[in-house]
Amino acid sequence: MAHVLVAAVPFAGHARPAAGVAAELVKRGLRVTAYTGERHRALFEAAGCRVVSWRRAQDFDESRLTETFPATGRPGVRGLVANVRDVFIGTAPGQVEDIRAIHAADPFDLIVADVMAVGPPIAAALLDVPWVTLGVLPLMLSSRHLPPPALAIPPGQGVLGRWRDAILRAGGDLAGAPLRRLLNRLRADYGLPPVRRFEDGLHSRLLTLNAGCELLDGARPDLPTWVRYIGRFDSAPATFPPPDERVRRLLAADAPLVLVTQGTFDTDPDDLLRPTVRALAGEPMAVIATISPTDLGFDSPANTVAVPTVAFAEVLDRVAVYITNGGWGGTLEALEHGVPLIVAGGDLDKPTIAMHVELAGVGINLRTGSPTEQAIRDATGRILAEPEFRARAEEVGRRLRELGGSGAGAAAIVALLQPMSG
Repeated sequence: MAHVLVAAVPFAGHARPAAGVAAELVKRGLRVTAYTGERHRALFEAAGCRVVSWRRAQDFDESRLTETFPATGRPGVRGLVANVRDVFIGTAPGQVEDIRAIHAADPFDLIVADVMAVGPPIAAALLDVPWVTLGVLPLMLSSRHLPPPALAIPPGQGVLGRWRDAILRAGGDLAGAPLRRLLNRLRADYGLPPVRRFEDGLHSRLLTLNAGCELLDGARPDLPTWVRYIGRFDSAPATFPPPDERVRRLLAADAPLVLVTQGTFDTDPDDLLRPTVRALAGEPMAVIATISPTDLGFDSPANTVAVPTVAFAEVLDRVAVYITNGGWGGTLEALEHGVPLIVAGGDLDKPTIAMHVELAGVGINLRTGSPTEQAIRDATGRILAEPEFRARAEEVGRRLRELGGSGAGAAAIVALLQPMSG
């Protein structure tokens, strides 16, 4: 029986998709060891995995990230760089040592690694074990036909636009040099050759399974053959309480239903959730707002129900508009159900996700993480008034479902292992 190590950094948006793939691998008869933070142990155990928590690697709680990595609390580019430097690169040596210890005790045949787990590709090279990337974010590979992924801007049009993108790509290579040097210094410590771009150390040339689809990613004629879109990674099963009476009443009402949530990271309700509730108070629509604790800080409007969590699968078929700060997993799940979005992407990968939503025509990009009430109200009215958004979301949703999700990803991994075993 083949033994696979599934590695994920301890963010919910990374661990949950990885656990979904791990569960599919277990269903196909593989033995799976999960390597992630202690906070996500139960997630992988429920998927049927043996779990080894981060030991030499510095574990952390994403809801209190600055307690472990103080520099990550900075806004904008400085915070993004600190995240990559301290959280992803900084924990990589510990990841490498943990993975080598796991392999010494119980050798594995393949590593399946979350794209932001910097340590597993290095460990794979040292152990001479093949590895596969799980791209749980929008595809982060550069393209000769697109501006740099991190800039969150649409592709240029015409000759001048293509020149602009080429200049931006060159500038992006220069801007990314400090992080690339850090990664190459780490690789040199282990006797590995340097990478030309930071992204080259994160994506497996054997197989990269990426969440999303070509309809969301723009024109990429130079997409590498080793990249495969799989739609949405199914998250590991989670238990939610059944909808309470207030939610059931909203689901049964005739008014358009709006769902607003801020996901699991960057969750300050004053950025998006509270402004949305105030913006839509008194409007002819119903609103479900997920906030924990369920204290809006003001009296809940008559058309709004605040709940700590909600099972997307139970409400999305009824939702007319999904308002979000741009988590990729929630964005794809909404689109699978044909729900158009309003995205307030403020930091990290969120502006890029908002840009993908805008370019694909499946929603509105508010171009800020803290929009005004008027901007939210106007965007919601526009989504409801223009059926093209819903039609395009349904088209993208069909494509996401066709690609097969975690099951298709697991099947591709099994297909890789078969000739290796032979």
